[in-house]
Amino acid sequence: MDQIASDLGISKRTLYENFKDKDSLVLGVLEKIQLDHTGHLKAITAQDVPDVHKLLMMFIEGQTMKNKINPSFFKDLRKFYYPLYKDVFTKEKAASDSLIMQLYTTAQQNGYFLADLDMRLVYTFIGDIMEDKLGYMSDGLMSMQEVQQNVLRPFMMGISTPRGAEAFKQCAMNMNRIKETIPNKE
Repeated sequence: MDQIASDLGISKRTLYENFKDKDSLVLGVLEKIQLDHTGHLKAITAQDVPDVHKLLMMFIEGQTMKNKINPSFFKDLRKFYYPLYKDVFTKEKAASDSLIMQLYTTAQQNGYFLADLDMRLVYTFIGDIMEDKLGYMSDGLMSMQEVQQNVLRPFMMGISTPRGAEAFKQCAMNMNRIKETIPNKE
């Protein structure tokens, strides 16, 4: 707490006036991260662009968010504050999961993904890959870009229809333009 107060340029007393203990500070940080992420996702889903652009924007948003945070942060959270970590991400994650699942479902209905897939299972699988990847990143074994290029991209192309594969290729070719369209909610 001394180091946090010092890094923030405030007194330890001021820190304790806002957070009663370390647990409440960790809880506040986790809630802020999750609420910011959900706000970004809502802004993305509200845009008038094709579903695959929205999905790509969400991948980029996830990468941007995780690049702002040291992967060791999440690893340490799971190790030292697992009940808080699980509580916040279970409760708050439901809102973002709902937005993303709706997008996957709509994209499937619009012919971007194979019709016989269970998109709930697909989304859960991708989420598990991303969660597991955090440990590898914090150990320096791989980067988010490597995971996207070598795992997520081939996976997404594999579950896409020809229309979806073409749309993903077009999105990939226009990556910088798509990045510029991601709403900044900061």
